This record gives sequence, structure tokens and C-alpha cells, in this order.
Amino acid sequence: MDRNRAQEIIAAYGADAGRWPPAERDAALALIAEDKALRAEQDVAASLDRELAVWAMATVHTGDVAATAAADAALAAIPQPRRWLPTAILGGSIAASLFAAVMILPAPGSDPAPDAATQIAQSSVPAAAPIQLAQVEQDVALYGTVFTLTPEEESLI
Repeated sequence: MDRNRAQEIIAAYGADAGRWPPAERDAALALIAEDKALRAEQDVAASLDRELAVWAMATVHTGDVAATAAADAALAAIPQPRRWLPTAILGGSIAASLFAAVMILPAPGSDPAPDAATQIAQSSVPAAAPIQLAQVEQDVALYGTVFTLTPEEESLI
């Protein structure tokens, strides 16, 4: 048993040796009997033990109980944080990403993008009505594919 361990025991368990760990009790008492500073620390701990005992035995006033109950009721009335909000934000961002992908990707069955030489040649020629009509038809088909309900979806509505 060293001095530091005796101080730890007094600080943790108080001045009453009956509350100390039985395996260390005799060694701590012997060390305290030899050391004036440790006896002084034990006296301070005994004083604190007496104050805590008086406090524990004090009566609780009715007003204190009512105030505690009112504080508990006020805390219970505070709304809980919105725990669904982060999930909704994540779900919304995923939905927006999927929508953007649908809008950017070509429609199924459409021709692959022409090579760079064809794009340059087409960009130098003014747009003709048949090309615009084909694009409109492709857009309408894409819109119908994305936004038209299937019979199974319609039966759910």
C-alpha cells in the first residue's frame, strides 16, 4: 500500500473504513496511522461524509416537488426533433439524381450518338423540319415511357 492508493481510497469511499475494499483496508489503516497528512485527509473526508448525511436526511418541501413536476411536464411538452428529416433529404437527393439520369440518358432503341465528324457536318447545315419532327417524336415516346402508368400501377390508384 502506498500513499497515493490510500488517498484514492479515502477520496472514493470516504472516511469510514467499513466502506473500503476489504483486501486493502488493514494496509490503508496502518499507513494512515503513521502519516499525519493522510489522517488530515481522512478528517476532511469525515466532515464531508457528515454533511452528505445531513443533506440526505433533509426533508423535501412540497413546493420543490411541485416545481420538479412542472419542469418535467414542460420538458415533455417540447416536441421531439424531426428524426425523419435527414432520411427525407437523402431520399430526395437520390430521386433527383435518378430523374436527372432519366432525362440525360437516351431513350431505349434510339440511335447511338453520331461520331464527331457527323456532328460537325450536321451543325454546319441549318436544322430541317424532318429532323425536328423526329426529335419531337422521340421526346414524346420518351415522355410516354417515363410518365405513363402501367396497368398494374393504374390498378393501385
